[in-house]
Amino acid sequence: MTHPAAPRQLSLLAADATPPGLADLEGLLCGTGHVVRGLGALAGTARLSVLVDEPWRVAALEARQDEHDLLQPCRAAPTPTRPEAVSVRTRFDARLLPFALRWTRGATPVAPDDLFLDGPRLWWWAVSAGVPDKGTGGRGFRLRLAASAPERWVRVGAALADVGVAGIFLGPRADGPAYRFVGTRRLRRLTDLVGGAPPGTPPSTWPSDGLEPGRARAVSHRLPEPSSAGDDHPPGTRTASTTTNSSTTGTTTGTTDR
Repeated sequence: MTHPAAPRQLSLLAADATPPGLADLEGLLCGTGHVVRGLGALAGTARLSVLVDEPWRVAALEARQDEHDLLQPCRAAPTPTRPEAVSVRTRFDARLLPFALRWTRGATPVAPDDLFLDGPRLWWWAVSAGVPDKGTGGRGFRLRLAASAPERWVRVGAALADVGVAGIFLGPRADGPAYRFVGTRRLRRLTDLVGGAPPGTPPSTWPSDGLEPGRARAVSHRLPEPSSAGDDHPPGTRTASTTTNSSTTGTTTGTTDR
């Protein structure tokens, strides 16, 4: 006799369970987004922007911006390495000034000490800077970071760990900066948090645990895969010691010791 699969329990922090809010745009700044303050007649306002390459990202980000009455038409912003890049940006708005105050110190990008990540914030990060992990043949997922904002990397990584999706930091020499997520349990947690993919999203570019909905999965007690030899660690952290676990076939390596 076949019994129906138990439905997946929706996390209270998941994007699909939480109405979108203006504070969710902090997810852009966790990744590759930028914030600038307005000058002159625009003093007292700020703008958020991010470079993306695929039309589905542009459409998803602009639709969500429009819900907050922040939409500014995007513009082409090609670079030598990203000829299809488009700048998706909000209009200058006084409601965004707190983002500039929280996420910059003078001219230096920083992350706030009280940063908290939930599904809606992770949605913005995944749409703007989430990519399949090439290092695992697409079986993992990466959330990219801004190369120009190294002061944010450690705090953002800690916020990921706080909600159960600790990632492996990949430095610039390891095709980063980014956080890599591998393993069914961790990917399932990330998938539950970010919710369903926006319309038109290629399946390979959205977080997935690799299991069909409702399909049972084997319980594993193995620790997450270690980072590759070329991985770096965020500035200001130190590498934890490496130990061999005789009950497994591999070596367990700490990523960072915060």
